[in-house]
Amino acid sequence: ACNPGGDAVTSLSNVAASHDESEPTVEVIFPEYRHIERRISIAGTAMPNRKVTLCALESGVVRNLHKEIGDRVRKGEILAVLDHPRLLRQHEKTGALMTAKKAEYERLLAVRIQSSALTPAHVFDAAKGEYLALQAEWNELAERIGYLNVAAPFPGTVTSRFVDLGTVLTGGFEDRQSQALYEIQQTDPIRLHIPLPEADIPWVGLGTKATVTFPELPQKKFIAKVSRMANALDPQSKTMDVELDLANASGQILPGMYAVVEMAIARRDSVLSLPVMAKMLYRDQPHLLIVRDGIAERVVLQEGITSRDYFEVLNKEIGSQ
Repeated sequence: ACNPGGDAVTSLSNVAASHDESEPTVEVIFPEYRHIERRISIAGTAMPNRKVTLCALESGVVRNLHKEIGDRVRKGEILAVLDHPRLLRQHEKTGALMTAKKAEYERLLAVRIQSSALTPAHVFDAAKGEYLALQAEWNELAERIGYLNVAAPFPGTVTSRFVDLGTVLTGGFEDRQSQALYEIQQTDPIRLHIPLPEADIPWVGLGTKATVTFPELPQKKFIAKVSRMANALDPQSKTMDVELDLANASGQILPGMYAVVEMAIARRDSVLSLPVMAKMLYRDQPHLLIVRDGIAERVVLQEGITSRDYFEVLNKEIGSQ
């Protein structure tokens, strides 16, 4: 309860001594001006910044595996090498044909430069076309051979290995359900996912600061900012997906860890306030009990910003002590 005026904290038994002693007594609390900061606490989940399941783009047999789970990898580093003997022979055969056609094309070109009448145009064009077609095929085969070396697309850590030496793989260009070789995760930075309730969305934006703690790391406290917001609500949970980036060079934050994210989303200075215990719920509405002449009167509460311990009072009939 609160008193719209008075000199000190008292009780109804003091201001209404003439009433029957069996009547209940309550503590009278006077509103005070305070700085109120509204904070929210949300559970989040640590996720890798990037994660990929690597498949071979070209068919072949696994000849070498250079990495195991837990190994760190650099961008472009070779993780596995495949064998495809038929592809290699086809590349050699095409190269030999291309060399022969190139020599024929160059001879016709030299003769045509000296005298165009000695080399019919259709003969020269046909030779040139055959040479260029073989050159394109040879370049394509060379590119396919390059795909036999499976490389890391970004720096990270190998978290899974799915094949052994001798495993026959189907190329990803031919079969979207081809067998995967590795899973790689980049964990620096960590992406922290939090479901932001709909009611708090207007208070949070890009750059909003947050304090992050992990139950598994009780001595650590991380300071981060909101990096990304989905700008769309989940139709079932009525929450928005929000992400924060956490530096994790030491690797102490593991993907899958749960976190507690606290954000100060609003602050008001020198506002009239009461402790949250002064509120009461009546007919699904917050109310206050105001003491007038020793009698507690119930009024509908008009409140502003709320913190964990105090709330702002907007009722005009309530003043400070």
